[in-house]
Amino acid sequence: METAREIVLTSAQSAWDNRQTVEGLPLFGPFWDRPAELPTDGGEQAQFVGGAVTGSEIPERDLSVQLSGWMLMEAAHAVTVKEGTSNE
Repeated sequence: METAREIVLTSAQSAWDNRQTVEGLPLFGPFWDRPAELPTDGGEQAQFVGGAVTGSEIPERDLSVQLSGWMLMEAAHAVTVKEGTSNE
């Protein structure tokens, strides 16, 4: 359990350190160990094709990338909060 907690916290710190800020809000990158790229108007947008979605040329535009960053932040918060209330 401690190993999983450390992986979550280390990943969250890396994602946070490598985020960009847009209008005061975090923008996460697809790789948490590299700086996020600010999306521009150029490049291919995500498309729905034949029941599947292709990613954007700049992945930071994609909801899945941002959602994974936020889910990681929530997981880090959860393991931090449980740390103080755990009976293990």
